[in-house]
Amino acid sequence: MEQCFLNRPSWNPQLWNNLDDKDLLITNCYSYAMNIIEKNKDPENNNHKIQPGEISNSKLDNNSCENIIQNIQKDFNFNLNPIGLYDILPCNHYRIAIVLDEKGDYRDYHLYRQDNDGLWSHKQGKGKIKRYDASNNHIKDPKTADRNYSTDDKNKDKYNYETFCGYFSVPYNGGPFYR
Repeated sequence: MEQCFLNRPSWNPQLWNNLDDKDLLITNCYSYAMNIIEKNKDPENNNHKIQPGEISNSKLDNNSCENIIQNIQKDFNFNLNPIGLYDILPCNHYRIAIVLDEKGDYRDYHLYRQDNDGLWSHKQGKGKIKRYDASNNHIKDPKTADRNYSTDDKNKDKYNYETFCGYFSVPYNGGPFYR
C-alpha cells in the first residue's frame, strides 16, 4: 500500500474555527472526525449534534465501543477497520480514534482524527478544533494523550475518556463536506 498524505483531511483551523456560530454549535467530534460540517438550517431552534447511528436510524446506545463502531458503519455504509497506530493506510483512507467515558454521571464518547501531517486533532462539543489534550500537549497518540477533561475548569467539561476503543481506518472522499 502506498502512503498518500495529501489524500487525507488536513489541519485547517482557519476553516473550522471560523464557521458560522450556529454551524459550529452543532458540528461535534463525530462530524469533525468524519470531515463533515453540519449546516444549521434552523438556528433559532437547533442545537442538536448528530450522534453515531442517527443517520441510519440505528439504536442510539453509544455507551460501548462495539455499538459506536457499528453505528458509524451503518451511518456511512463502510467497514470501520481496526488498524494500528503505525500501520500504513491505503491512499484513500485516514485514521480516527474512538474513546469513551464509561464512569460517573456523564457517560460519553469522543473521536479524534489524524490529519495528513500525522498529528491528531479533535473538536469538543460546541468548541473549536484543537490539537492538544487536557494537559495542553500536542496529541501525537490519542491512546497516551491526557483525555481527562473533568478537571478542565476553563471549558467546564465533565468528561474523562478513560476507555480507548482503538484506531480505525476511514475512507477519505475529499472535503470537508457540508451536510
